[in-house]
Amino acid sequence: MALKDSKCFLTLLLASFTYCGYAQVHAPEIVPDRWLSIADQQFAAENYTLAIQSACHYLDAVTSLTDAKTGNERTKAKYYIAVSRLKTNQETGLDDARQLIAATPVAAYKQRTSYALAQYYFRRNKYMAAIPYYEAAGIANLSNEEIANEKFELAYCYFNNRQLDKAEPLFASIKELQQGKYYAAGNYYYGLLAYNANNYTDALSSFERIKDLPQYSNIVPYYIAEIYYFTGKREKALEEAETLVKRSEKLYYDNELHLLAAQCLFEEQHFKEALPYFEFYFDNVDKIRKEDLYEMAYCYYRVNNWTQAIDKFKLLSSTQDSLGQTAMYLLGDAYLQTGDKTSARNAFSFCGDMPFNTGLQETAILLYAKLSYEMGYNEDATLALKNLLEHFKKTKYKDEARTLLSDLLVKTNNYYEAYLYLTEVNDKNAEYWRVYQKVVYGYALQQAELGDMREADKLLASTLQHPEDISYEAATLFWRGELAYRQNNYENTIRFSQEFLNKTEKNANIKRISAVATRPHALLNMGYAAMEESKFSDARKYFNEAQLNTGADTTDKQEALLHEADAVFMTKDYPHAISLYDRIIAANGSDADYARYQKSILLGLQKQPAAKIALLQLLMNKGELSPMANQARYELASTYIEGNRYKDAIAILQPLTGVKNASNLAPKALLKTGFAYQQLNDLPNAISAYKNIVTSFPASEERPSAMDALKNLYIENDEPAAYAQFLKENNLSSTDNNTLDSAYYKAAEVQFASGNWDKARESMTKYINQFPNGTFITKAHYYRAESNYLLKDGKDALADYNAILKGQTNEFTENSAKRAASIAYQAKDYKAAEDYYRAFRNTTGTNTNLQLAYSGLMKSSFYLGTMDSSSAYADSLIAKPQTDSTLRAEALLYKGKILSQSKNTEAAQSYFQQVQDNSNSTIAAEARYNIAEYYYNQDNLKDAEKMANSTIRASSGNDYWTVKAYLLLSDILVKEKDYFNAKATLQSIVKNTGIAELKQEATKKLDQVKKLEKKQSKLSEE
Repeated sequence: MALKDSKCFLTLLLASFTYCGYAQVHAPEIVPDRWLSIADQQFAAENYTLAIQSACHYLDAVTSLTDAKTGNERTKAKYYIAVSRLKTNQETGLDDARQLIAATPVAAYKQRTSYALAQYYFRRNKYMAAIPYYEAAGIANLSNEEIANEKFELAYCYFNNRQLDKAEPLFASIKELQQGKYYAAGNYYYGLLAYNANNYTDALSSFERIKDLPQYSNIVPYYIAEIYYFTGKREKALEEAETLVKRSEKLYYDNELHLLAAQCLFEEQHFKEALPYFEFYFDNVDKIRKEDLYEMAYCYYRVNNWTQAIDKFKLLSSTQDSLGQTAMYLLGDAYLQTGDKTSARNAFSFCGDMPFNTGLQETAILLYAKLSYEMGYNEDATLALKNLLEHFKKTKYKDEARTLLSDLLVKTNNYYEAYLYLTEVNDKNAEYWRVYQKVVYGYALQQAELGDMREADKLLASTLQHPEDISYEAATLFWRGELAYRQNNYENTIRFSQEFLNKTEKNANIKRISAVATRPHALLNMGYAAMEESKFSDARKYFNEAQLNTGADTTDKQEALLHEADAVFMTKDYPHAISLYDRIIAANGSDADYARYQKSILLGLQKQPAAKIALLQLLMNKGELSPMANQARYELASTYIEGNRYKDAIAILQPLTGVKNASNLAPKALLKTGFAYQQLNDLPNAISAYKNIVTSFPASEERPSAMDALKNLYIENDEPAAYAQFLKENNLSSTDNNTLDSAYYKAAEVQFASGNWDKARESMTKYINQFPNGTFITKAHYYRAESNYLLKDGKDALADYNAILKGQTNEFTENSAKRAASIAYQAKDYKAAEDYYRAFRNTTGTNTNLQLAYSGLMKSSFYLGTMDSSSAYADSLIAKPQTDSTLRAEALLYKGKILSQSKNTEAAQSYFQQVQDNSNSTIAAEARYNIAEYYYNQDNLKDAEKMANSTIRASSGNDYWTVKAYLLLSDILVKEKDYFNAKATLQSIVKNTGIAELKQEATKKLDQVKKLEKKQSKLSEE
């Protein structure tokens, strides 16, 4: 049965084979068995082409035979054909071999065909395809030589497919067959596997066997040298490496041998000797590992070759690990050695941003902060020190950091925070007390500005315990005298002022501390204190001495002279007082008209009414040219009333009742006018004057008196109904309600006067709700608006300011328009702001406020895009000779911005340059930035960089322009191909700025810089 089945199987197998379908050749008549015998001989002699032909003849001759013997011989013939075709690299042998392997039950044919098929794939480097056939071939039907070959070839296939655990035992067996074909290769690959597995003993054994063979002498010696290095035999490794690199014929791993020699020398701290090897390696490779680059840079660093150390360390600025962090720290130090503090600062910034070595990070942050402080980058220094104290709670630098941080905060007038940091310092050295004196002095003055005089004086007193700087000591004494005066402590005013005078005799440089802390000002304070104590003779002496100490300062001299005159006035030495006032009048300064006014009073006291009237008329006729004109008019009218010249008084007072810039005197003048009409028995005009006060000046102090006068006049004339009608027409409270009205309002006013804005707002709201037409309704709306404004609630404040602006003009109209304009402008509602500023301009009566109105109109027009209007307002501010210096500078800035908008950048520069050094830091910062940007666009990188850095240093507190300048600086550095500093600059922006749009811009630029840096870097990414 088995034989029958076998015959059937062979018949089917024959039908499916196509061995000889294309190999029919003419052959002499030879019996079939002879053809198979010939094929045997040819195959054994490796004449594979002939073996194929002979085997095919055999198959052709026995196509009709089906006995068992013929079936076995036919399988043999097919075996010869399949294997011979594989041996001769014929692709058709693939299918023949696969079919034979699948069909034959004969293990020998199956295994040997698998072996031939595996070798076919092996020769074509198809190692993955070869593996299963090598594994199927086994060793039972292979010769010893074939077994050895199979082991190596299969191991090699495993090796190339990373199946190292399978490759290793096969290579291990081959490497011991000295007579084998693959003895050398087996040792090489086994050595590699052992080397990679850190099995250096076995690796060295294998490599030593083949190191002198030609095919390995160019490679293996390198591995041997490496093994010496890894097994701690540094001297032998170095000896091998140095010997090998001196060969006339360079090894394949020549670069690596130089690196090995360099590393050996590096580890022995022979840095100078290591450098030539590092340099050779660096110059002859496309990429270098970060570890190798670091060692090379460190060698340069140790031999003080700062330029090369910088060049190499710089390439590691993107390496985010402890090695990169150390590199940046050393790079910072190398830059310091060359005097390049800018780059050193950036290197320490990189180091400080990395958390891998906290000790280095801590020190780097401090160094970055100190360099920033030294170079004028105060905001950067401040942020760094705060970062240090926040993230390193127990830092050994805490006292130094807090002291330095306090000193920095002084530069932005942040005395409160500076003071808090000082209170946490434990090590109070001389530097601490130097900063303490400065910080506490400034903090004390801020407390004084806030009204806390006692705390201010207490703080100033504490600085006198450690007076490191005599200038601050003197300024402190001056301000203690000043504060004593403000607290009505006149004895201490004189005491501290005298101590100040004693200190100034030692020529302390006080002016840089306080411009007002001068000898004349101290003497003036002493004079004021003496005046308050009615010690007029002493006051006279102090004021007189002040004049002798003013030097070239005629303003102080005139003020002292004026107050001396006032002091003499108070001693009732009228002739001498008049002579002093005459001196002031003769000088024709700003106080001349005040002196004339005071002289007129003295003339009245000396019973010289005609002379008094003449002098008052002189002042009055000056009109707006004299600040005393309206006061003189009012005094002249009062003089006429005293002399019963009521008609003359009415005529004199009339201009005061309607002049806009005299609104503070208008209700007083109307009250006097009503009184004069009453004395003339002209009741209708008297009533009209009082009504004018009530309706036009509802918030004035004179209103209650006017209401009482009206009530009395109506009652005296038996017209109570007319009075009631007047109240009704003007929505005024009745007499009974008026008392309640006043009580409610006074309660609210007390809260406002005390600075309790929340309570004031609440109380004013209650009043407005209770008395919507109350006597004090205008005041209530204004003070509620002010409370909301001070609480930074612009929306609610604006509602009340609008309520005031919609009513009749009053003493609050001007400031309401000013506040409303400011609120709208801050909210970027430029159209509304423009309208409010226009209303402000139309209601203001002072030159100062008129300038503010023009400034607001200029800026609002600019942002509305109406450049012609903006330019015209700017021109008006620039042209006015009395324009405030800051507003004039602002106008010049906007002229430059307007020209820049119209692309006339060159003309714009003349305006920017005029304000680049302005005392207003915001104006100066924007101007400097625009100048820097202009230089950059002109490709004048040197001046652009200089101006950008100037902007950064001088723009403390102006975050927007500081960051803009840093962005511009990064663009400059990129143009100069200084990618290291450009990257550091941008990373600092991304890390620190809170301005979203600028952070986004910096992030984008940073990505671009990193790509540029990577493109030109030799650093490997591995």
